[in-house]
Amino acid sequence: MTTKCEQVLVVPDVHGRGFWKKPFEELVDKVDIVVFLGDYLDPYEYENISRKEAFKNFDEVIAMKQAYPEKVKLLLGNHDMHYIVPEMPQSTRYDEAFAYLLKERYANAEGAFQLAYACEINLQPYLFTHAGVDLNWYKAHEQEIGELTDESLNALYTPEYCSEALQDVGFIRGGFTEYGSPVWSDVRDLLESEGCGETIKTYFQVFGHTQLNDPIIRDTFACLDCRRAFLLDSNGLHEAN
Repeated sequence: MTTKCEQVLVVPDVHGRGFWKKPFEELVDKVDIVVFLGDYLDPYEYENISRKEAFKNFDEVIAMKQAYPEKVKLLLGNHDMHYIVPEMPQSTRYDEAFAYLLKERYANAEGAFQLAYACEINLQPYLFTHAGVDLNWYKAHEQEIGELTDESLNALYTPEYCSEALQDVGFIRGGFTEYGSPVWSDVRDLLESEGCGETIKTYFQVFGHTQLNDPIIRDTFACLDCRRAFLLDSNGLHEAN
């Protein structure tokens, strides 16, 4: 049964940044759910976030999950999966020198992460993933996935199993398929699909992954990777900062 919510705090890609802390502190006791959209590490060099700062920030995210185990949902992104699953394509800024420590951190937090989360606000179903579910990717793997739900997506990765479907990286991201998985899809692919009327219609999708200056909010999805937290309620999405 899909969880019914009134307010959800959405935290897009973190990458060592601390933008999430103030809205989290102010809203965690007021909202129903807090969803982090993944990519907790691998900071951008030009943002001058040190490795030490990024590691500490990641530990703080994990601590918030431990403090609010049912309320906080930590989704997995490509910058997380490449430390967890050896077969996963490596993203840019993969920290080769300290990968062993990061792998250990993720292993110690086993069970804290998931690929997807779904809820319903005012009868509208929402699906949260790191990069969005591309309809073409879903069609290619529908036999394995079955009905598209957060449960069926979460079944693609467990500590004991990782589906090869998650390794799909589209051409636009330098890969070799026409579509990317929910940890690799690009908003440009979803924009093109929406323009052709080929979108996931079961849910309004909320995701990050493609870094932007401002959010892209369309009829069927929102890409929020713009270093700001958002509040989702019956009035839609608006900045939480």
